[in-house]
Amino acid sequence: MIRGLIGTGLAGLRIVGGAAAIHYSDNGSATVKVKDHGVTRTVKLGGAGGATYSCPASADRKLRPIDISSGRIKLTLHDVRSELRQLDAYPKSRRSRPGRYSLQRACPT
Repeated sequence: MIRGLIGTGLAGLRIVGGAAAIHYSDNGSATVKVKDHGVTRTVKLGGAGGATYSCPASADRKLRPIDISSGRIKLTLHDVRSELRQLDAYPKSRRSRPGRYSLQRACPT
């Protein structure tokens, strides 16, 4: 449960930002490149092996912002999963246990 809460909190911090570019390949997949704080990161969005559709050229212009947002979200999820793996790798003996610390009342009853 704690792991899920931490993951949710990390995801809520920030979506990967910066300048983005997208390239569509012939098989229908899209490659999104995002430059964030001087580091260029690349993510490939699906399209291989699925159904194919014939769309007018104007559809690419309408889908471009959605694909860029999807790429940013996918990169953010990659970051969150990486941090969760680091938390899981932390030695169990050093993790805090539920109920290990108790809160004392300020005034005796």
